[in-house]
Amino acid sequence: METQMTLTLKTPARVIAAAVLLGLGLQSSVVLADAATSANLQRGAVVTQAPAVAHILQYSTGVVVTMIDGSFEQVRKGFYQRVDANGTLIEFRAATSSDLTRLLAM
Repeated sequence: METQMTLTLKTPARVIAAAVLLGLGLQSSVVLADAATSANLQRGAVVTQAPAVAHILQYSTGVVVTMIDGSFEQVRKGFYQRVDANGTLIEFRAATSSDLTRLLAM
């Protein structure tokens, strides 16, 4: 079950609060919304904590990034693939240059 918390603090305070909550593992996702429009979550942003990287393998045909929870993302032979820790295919599509750049930056 995913828990969400709406923070109606001023921008610096809510960013710090979100970072603290995520760092302590108290929330899997934090919704940041403006105080004046907290009911309108379309203006907010969702911040999620990504799993830590266990290792990165680079091949001539692409890159595979494995997280410590066992999930992985890869760009190989022109395709992007994301698989969760249970081995379930989450996403499979043609890779973009931003996919490769993001994975190499991890």
